[in-house]
Formats: sequence, structure tokens, C-alpha cells
Amino acid sequence: MDKAGYRFIGWNDGVACGMSALVRGQHLADGTDALCFEPKGWLALKLYRIEVPARSAPPQTS
Repeated sequence: MDKAGYRFIGWNDGVACGMSALVRGQHLADGTDALCFEPKGWLALKLYRIEVPARSAPPQTS
């Protein structure tokens, strides 16, 4: 995911993602495995925070 432009945020407080699926390398039907990542680019991250406001993680510096 790093090469695709996403950073792992699954360990941050308030992030509820499907870690069990990540460990097994599977996708969950409810899509919570994707919540373990956020875009790295500033514009993509701004749009992501607008689209997913309830689950926004604390900002991370690169």
C-alpha cells in the first residue's frame, strides 16, 4: 500500500479497522480492512477527511 500512496494508520487511537483481515491478507465484506490506511498525498488526504469525517485519524507528519 505504501507504493500505491497510502500509509498504515491501524495503530492510531480511534481507528477501528479489520486487522484480522490484514494479517490473513483477505478482504472483509464490510470494508473495514480498508480503514487501516489513508492517502499520503496532501490533496488526497484532504478529500479523504471530507469523505470520512467520523473516522479521521490525527494528522501525521511525513
